[in-house]
Amino acid sequence: MEIRYKEKLSSEFRERIYEGFNRQAAESRGLKPMQSIALEMLDDRGKIIAAAVSDFEFGAIHIYLLYIEKTFRKKGYGEELLKRVEKWGKDKGARFATLDTFDFQARHFYERCGYEVEFVRKGYDKGSLLYKMRKDFSHRGLNS
Repeated sequence: MEIRYKEKLSSEFRERIYEGFNRQAAESRGLKPMQSIALEMLDDRGKIIAAAVSDFEFGAIHIYLLYIEKTFRKKGYGEELLKRVEKWGKDKGARFATLDTFDFQARHFYERCGYEVEFVRKGYDKGSLLYKMRKDFSHRGLNS
């Protein structure tokens, strides 16, 4: 047996891992397969200025990345991408969305978009805090 490190994952590698993961979830629980989506926003020259990456995971979506180039922030692009990812998830039957953001990133933006902090993880470099956030699509808050 050999164990190798892979810092760059090929699409073939990802597909194989997802296939195995989805098969195990279907066999053990009858769950629908995970699915991924990536959205990109392009400027007039075709350059990517914003992007979002999300998975549909067993009745929920997890937003892994939402990034807007600095010069394009505060123009509504992040909110537009977030709404489109959420719509994609709702159309697949997601009941809620989750995401992570650090204290030096966009916590307040996500709160304005309806996300609530589920918990805070400490212990990152330079005292950074990671906020685990959630938005319930049933219009009930975390404490309801």
